[in-house]
Amino acid sequence: MNILVCPWRVPYPLHFGDTLRIYNIFRLISKKNSVYLLYIDNEINRQLLEKIPAGIFSECIPLEFRDLSDFDILLNRKRPKVELFKEKIISIIDEYNIDVLHLQNGRISLMLNQFRKIPVVMDKADLDTLAIYREIKQSKILRKILLLKYFFITMMLEKRQLGSFHAATFVSEIDAHYARKLNKASYIKVITNGVNTNYFSPLPGIVPDDPSIIFFGNMDFPPNVDAATYIYNEIYPLVQASFPEVKFYIVGNNPLPQIMQYKSKKVIVTGFVEDIRSFVMRASVVVVPMRMGSGIKNKILEAMAMGKPVVANNNGVEALDEETKNCILLGDTPQQIAKIIIKLLDNEELRKDLGERARMCVLKNFQWIYAAWEYLELYRELINKGNYEDM
Repeated sequence: MNILVCPWRVPYPLHFGDTLRIYNIFRLISKKNSVYLLYIDNEINRQLLEKIPAGIFSECIPLEFRDLSDFDILLNRKRPKVELFKEKIISIIDEYNIDVLHLQNGRISLMLNQFRKIPVVMDKADLDTLAIYREIKQSKILRKILLLKYFFITMMLEKRQLGSFHAATFVSEIDAHYARKLNKASYIKVITNGVNTNYFSPLPGIVPDDPSIIFFGNMDFPPNVDAATYIYNEIYPLVQASFPEVKFYIVGNNPLPQIMQYKSKKVIVTGFVEDIRSFVMRASVVVVPMRMGSGIKNKILEAMAMGKPVVANNNGVEALDEETKNCILLGDTPQQIAKIIIKLLDNEELRKDLGERARMCVLKNFQWIYAAWEYLELYRELINKGNYEDM
């Protein structure tokens, strides 16, 4: 099978959910299929491509691309540019004898509205409308007003996206549920994320920094900024009341000034680190109380795969199945979350038992090979339906 992949960005480095998903799924699919990567031609992307191991993509195809605004797309303005873009895609499909077009959420998918020449799968992963709605709920009045405009534009764009292609995929049933409400005519499937369990595994020889808690992720991403702020202001002080010496690690790229101001002897804000695993392994407890965002939280699965005890809220784990939730300790108020953290800090055996069960759960349910198989099955299903329009 020949597959043309059009991601939102080059799938490297693996610091983001979308790059992790594309990279890990197609490194497996490419073992028995030809996978071609379409990328926006610029110097940054060319440098990133050089870092991707050889053999994942049969060929990386450059494309000159001039972006359009949301309003251009919604109002169908600059149609000649859109048609020219589609013609470029068609020429690539014909030249490489492409069987399936795999899009990722982004502007390219909007430019290819109603493209029907071959089977087209759009991997939305998360529903942006749902994530923005949750951000509005957590924001102050001025921020709410600014976000409302963005919310309605995004809702209209996503409704159009969902009806434009042969199938759309999401990482969780929650996101898929609201997507089906947004566009009842769309064909939507859930294909969840995985974890590289060889890489994210318990590391021997790392001295634990007990007692300590950790939150990690890209620290310029609003849901992560909100979660770290929530821990610092409302949860960490309650834990300190029982464990005055407890440290709080905030680990991840590009911490905003809002996060940097928390830095102290006991609150460690690292910024970028080469390898997140040593920090996760060193911490006593991983805390993930997400109030914003949608989809699966990869940080939860990665921590579980490393055999670490995870404390979260129900919003943070809503995308997970009940078996997985049973391997995480849950609380929905600062008091509840702090009480659970204190209990874990006070009981090493409980931490060890929870971590072991968590890793076994991830090994059973969250391997990237499962997602790769499901995509191949979806591709074959769409190809077998046939009746695609010539353009």
